[in-house]
Amino acid sequence: MSGTDSAGAGRPDNRRLVIKSSHGAGEVMARVSALSTRGKLPGFVKRGERAFEATVFGEPYDRVLVAGVRDSGDGGSVIEGEVRLKRKMPTIMIVVFLFTLWPGVWLTDSLMVTYFSWYPREMWVTVAWYVPLCLLALPALWKQWKKSCVIAAGEVATIEEKLRGAVG
Repeated sequence: MSGTDSAGAGRPDNRRLVIKSSHGAGEVMARVSALSTRGKLPGFVKRGERAFEATVFGEPYDRVLVAGVRDSGDGGSVIEGEVRLKRKMPTIMIVVFLFTLWPGVWLTDSLMVTYFSWYPREMWVTVAWYVPLCLLALPALWKQWKKSCVIAAGEVATIEEKLRGAVG
């Protein structure tokens, strides 16, 4: 018996993972480690005696499954985990977008003034049309984010299925 919460069913972020097993916590960790050595659990890192992490691919916004194993009191154990977004790629995308916006305004304004004598010499004119033009990229970034969420949700389901099979 096991379950995952349904809050944000299409979103893998902050998804709770609960898998019950009839085996003890030590045996469950041994089985999860064996699963990783067979290449079935990508990015597996053991975090102490009863905790581990595994990579959840999201192309390009990857996540990490952070899980712990605890005794359930009836001789079995429970794997409890949470899927968290790796902050690296979203941070890179935001930084690149923000730090290329202003130099682009400055460069475009400089080129327009240099090559077109009729172009106004006030920078606000360039800002008024250049910034909205750059904002047209935001829907594409949002689509990329949504696609990443769908891919990661599928990966979470695959990892969950593999863990269930291993710890039975």
